[in-house]
Amino acid sequence: MPSNQIVQLQAVVTVQNNLLAAQPYLSDFDFNNPTLNTTAFYGDIVAALPIPGVTLQLPSATVWCAMVQNIAASGLLQVTPTPGAAITLGPQGVWSYFDPTETGSGITNLVVGGVGGATVLCLVLLGA
Repeated sequence: MPSNQIVQLQAVVTVQNNLLAAQPYLSDFDFNNPTLNTTAFYGDIVAALPIPGVTLQLPSATVWCAMVQNIAASGLLQVTPTPGAAITLGPQGVWSYFDPTETGSGITNLVVGGVGGATVLCLVLLGA
């Protein structure tokens, strides 16, 4: 039974062309405020050691919400979810996975690591 912890994604992504004087509006995507009722939640700032990195302790065997932000002023952060491929984030970059219906594959393992021998700080939020 879900507890009263709720992860809610509220966002609208808007794309416009700033290269033109009139800055025409191209498109937008509204996430429509999906809600995931969680039974377990984890949130913390993590020092991502140089690659191969740090395997994060997930709050359950599968998480349905995972968000990682590189909060370092400089340095690259590699995020490797299972299932999935590694992705590299620059400073302030964000990686996210959100499946409020819990019908996809979910995330069963998550590794964060600093690129180029650096230790990089990142903000991690996980919900299941």
